[in-house]
Amino acid sequence: MALRKIITKPLPAPPAQNQASLVDQVLAAPQMTAVRMFWNSFRDLQPWWPVIIPILLWVGVRTYQKERAALQRETA
Repeated sequence: MALRKIITKPLPAPPAQNQASLVDQVLAAPQMTAVRMFWNSFRDLQPWWPVIIPILLWVGVRTYQKERAALQRETA
């Protein structure tokens, strides 16, 4: 009896369509707060990008090479 009652109930109305793009919806998620804060701070430094980006790349490559060399020494 109860199952028939559940099955014959009409379906609920679909949720209202949000007109925001998928990217906007993802960025609005609370888990993305740190990413938004980083991006906003990074955009504030836009005139310094020609200096900052190469330095970040250089530090990243050097760190990668050091960690890879240490791992190779460890496994050898």
